[in-house]
Amino acid sequence: MPFLTSMASSVQSFSETRLRDHLAGRLAAHRALEWFGAGGTVIARAPDGAPVWPCGFSGSISHVDALGFALVVRGDCHVGVDMERVARVKLVPVSMFACPAEIENCGDGAWAKASIFSIKEAMFKAVAGLLRQGFDPFRFRLLDAEPLPRARLRTRSLVETPSGEVALHGEAVVRDGMVFSVAWRSSRDWSARRRRHAGRAS
Repeated sequence: MPFLTSMASSVQSFSETRLRDHLAGRLAAHRALEWFGAGGTVIARAPDGAPVWPCGFSGSISHVDALGFALVVRGDCHVGVDMERVARVKLVPVSMFACPAEIENCGDGAWAKASIFSIKEAMFKAVAGLLRQGFDPFRFRLLDAEPLPRARLRTRSLVETPSGEVALHGEAVVRDGMVFSVAWRSSRDWSARRRRHAGRAS
């Protein structure tokens, strides 16, 4: 495949496991680009490891255990995806990535805790270019969480960036022991409405 040749020099130092995961993610991204007729386009790799999308496209990639998950959209958009094994997140103390209010709103089961972590990872990827710093799960406070049937979770967040406040939406679904999350930047109207509502309630 042409994209394998294009990335060869940027992954020479990868371990076998890391290379397998990286290729799975890139393959998922190229298959997504095929839907737009751009499957042969090169996805470069930035110095920090983030994908550099072809002109006219935005997207996000996640991978774990040689499985790849990608989202590609047209235009300059803020989107993020993440995938995790529920059993693996279960081993992490929930206090390291969620506050008590988030656990109460989202649910206390293993799938809900994994969804919280995964949605925050996806939200971080959606605005990483604006934050220009590492992942801090407590920067993304989940608001208005809505647990849904069939191990699904929908939520929103407001995050402060150097360029101002950004409103985000996130959704997660659990299937076969894996949690898949998508996050995207929403309109500023929701952010403004929430501030007005908070002002009336105070």
